[in-house]
Amino acid sequence: MYELLYTSVARKKLTEDALLDIMTDAKKNNSAMGVTGMLVYYDCEIMQILEGDKLAVESLYKKISRDERHSLVEVFYSGEIKERAFNNWSMESVILDEQKLKKYLYSDHELVPENPLQHMVKSNPNQGKKIFLTLRDTL
Repeated sequence: MYELLYTSVARKKLTEDALLDIMTDAKKNNSAMGVTGMLVYYDCEIMQILEGDKLAVESLYKKISRDERHSLVEVFYSGEIKERAFNNWSMESVILDEQKLKKYLYSDHELVPENPLQHMVKSNPNQGKKIFLTLRDTL
């Protein structure tokens, strides 16, 4: 079993309807590939964790990284895992507002003005998966 965590910045702000369309496609495609995970969205920033067979996850990530809707795509972690953390979700999404962002990511830190998701993961790469698990447990 393999997992990969990446962040990106959407080239334009996604509406809730646009994000819902993306998630509908992702759930169908990921289910067929045996990939599970979670996507977090905040003000054009995307942070996603994918898990499954290594070849499937890497193939999906390559497709995402070539998608013209994304910019500044960067992998922050990838590696082998013993078991899935998002076993029941072909893909789940969480849309954060500033209040939730401060609560879950910046509770002890000052919110940075630009790309706060990428900043948080860059400043503390171990924090990435913890964020997903915290958000998973709130759903």
